Amino acid sequence: MTHQTRESLANDIWRACDILRRDNNCGGVMEYIEHLAWLLFLRFLDAQEEVWETEAALEGRAYTPLLSADLRWRAWASKDWDAEDLLRFVHGRLIPALQSLSGDPLRETISGVFTERNVVVAASGYNLKEVLAIVDQIDFHNRDDIFTVGHVYEELLRRLGNENKMAGEFFTPRPVVRFVARVVQPRIGETVYDPAAGTCGFLSGAYAVLKDQVQMVEDERRLQFDVIVTNPPFGGTEGRHIQANFPVPANATELLFLEHVMKKLKLRDGARCGMVVPEGTLFRGGAFAEVKKQLLEQFNVHTVVSLPPGTFAPYSDVKTALIFFEWPGPTEEIFFYELPLPEGLKKFSKGSPIADAHFKAAWQA
Repeated sequence: MTHQTRESLANDIWRACDILRRDNNCGGVMEYIEHLAWLLFLRFLDAQEEVWETEAALEGRAYTPLLSADLRWRAWASKDWDAEDLLRFVHGRLIPALQSLSGDPLRETISGVFTERNVVVAASGYNLKEVLAIVDQIDFHNRDDIFTVGHVYEELLRRLGNENKMAGEFFTPRPVVRFVARVVQPRIGETVYDPAAGTCGFLSGAYAVLKDQVQMVEDERRLQFDVIVTNPPFGGTEGRHIQANFPVPANATELLFLEHVMKKLKLRDGARCGMVVPEGTLFRGGAFAEVKKQLLEQFNVHTVVSLPPGTFAPYSDVKTALIFFEWPGPTEEIFFYELPLPEGLKKFSKGSPIADAHFKAAWQA
């Protein structure tokens, strides 16, 4: 079956969510997002392998699939399984094999997807068969299908934020994404990085800016980046084994992300970053002060935009700011701007969210 419209595909994906939501293993949004995510991952992987196979054939070289024949999506996902046999295959063959992949970075990445978390599988084989039939219809070679899957997945993460409010992980409002991307202005030929990618909103925002310039050029694989745009998680704490990897040890996740960004930005004229930080990051002492000192000495922090209360509602009430900096430093002067709330509004909220129009005054400033 081929989807005729984005709406029909979106409706089918929401139906898959509803099927999983009623399953005994997937009572909440967290569980059915996890379940849907690994199915989408394998469906996408199969489509990507089709591309690699075609490229290899055109170049006259052999291609070795990442997964053995019986593990490839095309071999098992649309098979007419008995419900119990399907569950036995998934638990006894598929997941253990994916968890044990090794031999090269890509296989080890796939292994990490399945070993670093509890893999949620529907309790009912009948429910799993229904969801497989829906996911199997998605064409990851079709831009409309990819757009629709991304849109639905972002909406699922909004629901997750409403229900769970996990350690600093929340959805970035798209007006914030677009403002940061427009200020940073990535250019064709530059590499762009988001170390806290989530739904890849910032990368999509950067791509939208690039798309308006010229046709895409072939990406170059590098260890450092010309442009970084990101919204790191707030409020998390990291153990000593993680802190040991950073020049200034600290248990605050947001501060370690700032250090990571500083390390990953290319040391070349014009390399730049726009990122979200809790406003307290700008004023706290201790390790925060030490990292800020390095930031101000090594980079030119040219702009700070203080965001109004409720910008990230309903996910977080933490007061946040946008900071923009570039290499090289030092910082000599910082433009500080406090984004105003609309008249009569005390804070943004789920019912009155921040919008692109609210950034108009910042552009005029």
